[in-house]
Amino acid sequence: SSMQSSSLSVNPHSDVVQAVVREVSSVENYVNMEGDVVGIRISPPVVEFVDATINEVLTLNLVVQNVSKFSKRIRFHAPVTNKFKLHVTNPEKPVAPGLEIQASVEYFNDLAEDARDRIILSVDDDIIEIPLYAYTPTPLLDVEGPVDFGMVVANSRVLSQEVALINHGSLVGEFKVVYTGSKPIVITPSSGKVNPKTIQLIKVELVTDNPGDVNETASVQLEGMQDTKLQIKACIVEQSLQLLSQDKQSALSCVSFGPAYYGTDRIEPAYLFNNGPEPLKWVSVLEEGADGEEAGTDLTKSTAAMLATSPMERIRGRAYDILTSLITVLPNQGTIGPYQKIPVNFRFSPRFNSSSVGWEATEKPPPRQDFALFMKFEMVGSNDSFLSELENISANKKIEVAIRATAVPVLVNIQPSNTFDFGEILCGDHASALCTLTNESALLPLNIQCKKVAHFNATPVQTKIAPGKTQDIMLSFQPNQAGTFQPLQLLDVLGKVCIATKEEGGSEEVTRLRLTSFQTIPIQLVGTSIAIPKHREPKLVFKVNPGITPLVTNETGQFVDVTFDDINKVKGQLRTTIVNSANAKLHLQGGDKVKKALVAFPNDRAQSIRPSKRDEEYQTPFTRSKRHTYVDPDYAYTIEEENARKQHKDKYTHFLRECTDKRVRKEQTREYKEINNDKDLALKPADGLKPPKLNALEFETPVPYQISPLKEKHRLLTTRQLANEERKTATRPVTEGLNAVPTTYAEKQDCKRHLSPQDLHKVVIGPPTIDFGEVCLRSTNNKQLHIVNNLNHFIHVQVTIDCKELRQTSPLSQVIPAQSKAQFTLVFESNSVGKFQRSISYSVNRQHESHVLVLADIVPVALKLSSDFLELSSESFLFKLHCRSTVTLFNQRNYPAEFTWSPVLSDRGTAFSIRPATGTVEAFKDLKCEVVFHPSYFAPLEGEFHMQVHNGNSTSLKCLAKVIHIFLSFSYFVRYSYFSYTNIFIAKYL
Repeated sequence: SSMQSSSLSVNPHSDVVQAVVREVSSVENYVNMEGDVVGIRISPPVVEFVDATINEVLTLNLVVQNVSKFSKRIRFHAPVTNKFKLHVTNPEKPVAPGLEIQASVEYFNDLAEDARDRIILSVDDDIIEIPLYAYTPTPLLDVEGPVDFGMVVANSRVLSQEVALINHGSLVGEFKVVYTGSKPIVITPSSGKVNPKTIQLIKVELVTDNPGDVNETASVQLEGMQDTKLQIKACIVEQSLQLLSQDKQSALSCVSFGPAYYGTDRIEPAYLFNNGPEPLKWVSVLEEGADGEEAGTDLTKSTAAMLATSPMERIRGRAYDILTSLITVLPNQGTIGPYQKIPVNFRFSPRFNSSSVGWEATEKPPPRQDFALFMKFEMVGSNDSFLSELENISANKKIEVAIRATAVPVLVNIQPSNTFDFGEILCGDHASALCTLTNESALLPLNIQCKKVAHFNATPVQTKIAPGKTQDIMLSFQPNQAGTFQPLQLLDVLGKVCIATKEEGGSEEVTRLRLTSFQTIPIQLVGTSIAIPKHREPKLVFKVNPGITPLVTNETGQFVDVTFDDINKVKGQLRTTIVNSANAKLHLQGGDKVKKALVAFPNDRAQSIRPSKRDEEYQTPFTRSKRHTYVDPDYAYTIEEENARKQHKDKYTHFLRECTDKRVRKEQTREYKEINNDKDLALKPADGLKPPKLNALEFETPVPYQISPLKEKHRLLTTRQLANEERKTATRPVTEGLNAVPTTYAEKQDCKRHLSPQDLHKVVIGPPTIDFGEVCLRSTNNKQLHIVNNLNHFIHVQVTIDCKELRQTSPLSQVIPAQSKAQFTLVFESNSVGKFQRSISYSVNRQHESHVLVLADIVPVALKLSSDFLELSSESFLFKLHCRSTVTLFNQRNYPAEFTWSPVLSDRGTAFSIRPATGTVEAFKDLKCEVVFHPSYFAPLEGEFHMQVHNGNSTSLKCLAKVIHIFLSFSYFVRYSYFSYTNIFIAKYL
C-alpha cells in the first residue's frame, strides 16, 4: 500500500510517471484479483526506487516462488536500459513446488530524472513482465479540504478552522494560498515551506458579519503539483427571538388580557422561539415611559372628565405599587437551545392598594383602570449603556410585545339592605327573607359562594351572576338554641388566582390558576330565638299526681362521689338534703373511717339500692349506717373473678409503666451526653428573663397594605430601573478592588457565583463594536472597553486577545467591586495595510462568555494639499523684487507625516522655490509652505513641485506666475533746462 501511495503522488506532468502509474495499476489489479500469477508468486510485483538521488547505487531484492503443485522452469531476462542491473542465477533445472529464486536489482543514474524499465520472467511457456521504476526526490504536497463552518450566526464573531497541508515527499515543498474573493476571509499563513514528512496547519478565519451563503474558492499552489482548489463553505444566518402564539405558528405582537377583577390573575400563554443555530440567554424587560404607554387611566372617560378629576381622587389608590408587580412573564429569564420553542406565560395581577390619605368612612370602590404597556425580550450579551437611546439596540437582538389589560372592581348592589333583621322566633321555627344581588359590572360575570353560618341558611349556596343581571338569594333563620344572634353572612367572590406548586420529582415551581375566594362581601344578619313565648294563650292543663314524694330530696344522679370530708365544700349546692347532719351525734359508728366513706343521698341512684362498685362503702348522712349492697349472682362477678381481672389488668399496667420509664431514662441519657462537655454550662436560653412590657405608645394600628402577589424572583427588570442603577454606579467613585485576580475571601466567593441571565444583563460591557476608524500604519491607538457592574457583589472579567495587532493591551483581567465601573484599554497597532475586523472574547466569572467586535481601517500616512494649483500675483512690485504665496498641508490622520518637496525641472529650469523643503506635520495638524517666484528675463512662468510623503502618498503642486505691464515716466531739471523721458516699458513677472 505504501508503494501504491507513493506512485500515485508523483508529478503528473511527467509522461513517464503517467505510464508507470497505469502499468502499476494494471499489475496490482491483476495480482489483487488473481492472487498468484501462473502458479508463481512475485514479491514485490512492482520494483520501485523512491527518492533516488544522482550518482547513488540503490538495490532492491526480488523473490519469485513456485506456489503450484508442479515444478516450473523459470528464467530471468535483464532490463533493456543500463540504468537497471539484474543480479540473478537462472536455475538449470525446473524449480520444485515451494522453492524460490532470489534476485537483486540495482539502479544507478547520473541525471536527475525519473526512469522506468522491465524484467522479463519466463515461466514454462508464459511470459511475465515485472515493472521497474525509479523516482527522483520530489516534494509531494497534499492539502485537505474542504473547510465547512456549517450553519453559524451573523454576530460578527471570528470563526476559525485549520486544514492540514501534508508533505509526503522527501524534499521541502513550497506552497501559496491565494484568495481573491470579497468575503471577510483571512488565510494564514498564505505562503511558506513544508519540510519533508511534516504537516503544516493553515488557519482559515471567517468573520460572520452579514447573513448569506458562503461558497468561496481559494487557489492553492503546490510545488511540483498542479494548482488545486480549497473550498470554503458556510451558511450565515440571522439569530433572532420570536414570540409565537399558542398555535406555535403565527407571530404574537400584542397580548390582550381583557378585563380582570382586582385580586384575580389572568394568564395568557405564548411560546418563545430561538430562530438560530446557537443557544442563547434571554431576559424580559418592561419598558417604562415608552411612547403610547397608559398606566392606570380610565379610557372610557373623556379628556375633560380626566382633567376634572380631583387631586385627592387621583392619589386615592392604585392597582399596583410598581409596574413589575402588575405585569410579569413566567419564566422571566432563561436559556433556549437552537431552534427551540419554550412556553412562556404572561401574567396580569391587579391589586388595589388603598391610599393612607383620607377617611375610612369615605372610602369608595376602586376605579376602573386601563393599561397599555410594552415589554421586550432581549438577548444577553455585550450591550451599550442603558442611558443611551433604545434605538441603538439591534432589532434582531430584541422583540417587543404590547400588553393590554383592564382592572375593574367588584360592584355588587344588595337589596333591600345590607342588614336583615328576622325578629324573635321560637327555637325550631324558621323565618325567611329575600336578598337580591345585582352585578353592576358591565364586563365580567360574578361568581358568588355563601359561607355557612350557624342558625342561618342561604339558598342557593353558589351562583353566577351575568354582567348587569340580578340574582335572588333566600336567607333563612332557623335557630337551634335560645339567644340573640348577630353574625355576618359572608359572600365569597370566586375568581382565578395563581398558585405556585411543585410537581413531583421537580425542583422548579409551576404556576397554575386555581378558583378561590379573592374578596368577601358581608351581610349583617340579626335574629333572636326564645324558648318560651312571652304571650301564651290559655290552654287546658291536665294535672298529674306524682305520688308520695319525700319533702327533702336531691337531684337524681348528682353528687354520687362526695365523701363526708367533702360535705362542707359542696354544702351550698346540696340545699337542704343534709340539713345539719354534720352536727348529728345520734347513733354515730366508727371514727376516721367514716370520713373516707361516701355519702348515701336520697335518690342518688334512681331505682337502685346498690352502689356502682362493690368495694365502695356508702353511709347515710345522719346515722352513718352502711347501706345494704345487693349482689346479683346471675350477672355480677365473684370475688375470684374480680381478682383475676385485676391481676390481668395490672400485668399490662406494669408493662406500660416499664416502657415509659425506659424511654425516660433513654432521653435523660441522651440529654446528658449533649450537655456533658466543657463548653455547655447547662443554661437554658432566656431562663428567668421576663418579657418587656409594652406601653401605650407602642400600640399602633397597623396600616392595611396589600402585599404584592409576585415574588421577587418573578419580577421583571425595567428600563427605568436599569438606567437609574447605571447612573448611580457611574457617579460613584471607585475606592477599592480593581485587582487582576481575586485576592480576598469575599472576592473569591463572589467570583465563583453562577450569574443568572438577569444578573448578566445588569453587567454592562461595551460598546459592542469598537471602531478605531482610519489608523495609520505602525501607529499606536487606544480605545476603551467600558464595564459597569450594577450587581451587589464582585465580578471577575477576563479578556482574551488572540491577534498580534492588540497584543499590547494590558491588563487583561480585572476584579470589579459591586456598584462600580472599570475599563480595559485596547491598544491597536498594525504593520499591514487593509481592513481589520476581529472579535475579542471576554468572560464573566470564568463561566459566561461573549464578545465585542473590533474594527479598523489601516492606511498609510498621507498629506492633503489645500490646493493643487497656485497662482502668484502681486501689486507691490515697486517695493519687492519677488512675490510669494502659501499652500497648506493637512494631516488628517493619527500619525506624524514626513514630507519632501522636489521641483520638476523643465528645459528652461524653474524660477519657483518652496520652503520648508522637508518637514513633519503632526497628527491632526496643518503646516503652511511658502512658494516664492524669482523673476528674471528668461524665467519660465510655470512651475511644478512633487511632494513625497515618507511611507505614504505623493502629490503634485503646479504654480503659475502672472505678468503685469507697468508704464513709468520721470523727469528732472538740469540747469533750468527741462528734459522729459516717456514711454519706457518695464515688464515684471509675478
